[in-house]
Amino acid sequence: MDIEHDPVIAAIAERRGGYFTTADARRNGYGPGVLRSARARKVITKVRYGAWALTPTYAGLTATDQYAVRCLAVADKLGPGTVLTHHSAIAVRGLPLVGIDLSVVHVTRLDQRNGRTVAGVRFHEGALSDSEIGEVDGRVVSALPRALWESASLAHVRSGVVLMDAALHQGLVDRDQLERAERRHRGWHGSPRASAALAFADGRAESPGESLGRWMFHVFDLPKPELQFDVFDEHGTFLGRSDYAWPEWHHLGEFDGLRKYYRPYKEGDDTSKVVVSEKQREEQMCGQRFGMSRLIWNDVLTLDRGVAARVLAQLKQSRRLFG
Repeated sequence: MDIEHDPVIAAIAERRGGYFTTADARRNGYGPGVLRSARARKVITKVRYGAWALTPTYAGLTATDQYAVRCLAVADKLGPGTVLTHHSAIAVRGLPLVGIDLSVVHVTRLDQRNGRTVAGVRFHEGALSDSEIGEVDGRVVSALPRALWESASLAHVRSGVVLMDAALHQGLVDRDQLERAERRHRGWHGSPRASAALAFADGRAESPGESLGRWMFHVFDLPKPELQFDVFDEHGTFLGRSDYAWPEWHHLGEFDGLRKYYRPYKEGDDTSKVVVSEKQREEQMCGQRFGMSRLIWNDVLTLDRGVAARVLAQLKQSRRLFG
C-alpha cells in the first residue's frame, strides 16, 4: 500500500494535528526511500525537518493553518521546557493572522536562557507566570491575553487590530483582560503597537476584512462608520444589516457582501438564486435612501488611497442625493 493511502498514517496525522513524523513512517514500514518517492510524486509535503503532511489535506489549508501545523510539529519536537508563544500561540487557536511573517515559529524557553533563532524557530527569553500558561490540543502555549499582546507587539498595528477584533468578537477575551496585559507588559519593546491596536479594537467586527476596512478608513481620515447597522423599512420591518454605516451621510458599506450572505443557504442551493437574493436585499436596504459601497479583499489589504477616495466620493454622492 502506498503511504498516501495508508489509513494508519492518516490517523496518525489527524491525531498529531495535521502531520506525521519520519519515525511514524518507519514504525509503519515506510523507510526514507518511500518518503523521497512520495515527496517526488507530491503526495506528501515536508512540513519541517522530520515532519510530513498528506498533500491533499495540507494543500487545502490556509497559510495560517499550515503554519499552525508547523507550530505543533515544533512544539512536539521540543517537548517540555518551551512554550508556543507570540504568533504561534495565536495560529494554533485558529485566530486570524494577517500581514504576519509565517516563516518563523515562536517559542519561549522556560529556563530563561538567551533567545536565538535556529532552523526557523525563534527562541524568546522571558518569564511566564502560571496564569500566563495554557494548553491547546495538549501543547503548552501562552495564555490568550498574553499571546495576543505578544503577537500585537511584534506586528503592525493593523495586524493587531484584526487579531484583537476577532478575539473580542468570539468572546475569547474581554477588554479588561487585554488592559491587564497592557499594564503588565507595558515595558516590552513593541508594546506601544499593541496598545494602539487595543485602542482601535472593536469586537463588533465580524471578519478580518471588516477590521481592515475600518483601519483603511482611519488611515485615510474618512468619517468613522457605525458597525453592524440594522436597516428597517418605513413599517419597522428588518431588511438587513450592513457592516458599516454613515447614517448622517445616508450611506452603507459592506465587505465582500455576497460571500457573507451565502451563509443562510444550504449546500447545493442554486448559486444564481443566492446572487438574486443578495441583490434584492441590497436594493431593499438602499431603497431606504442609502447609497452603498462594497469592498473586497484587495481593496482593504493594500491600503490604496484610490479606494479610500472612491468611498469618500460615494459618501458625498449619497449625501447630495439623499441628505
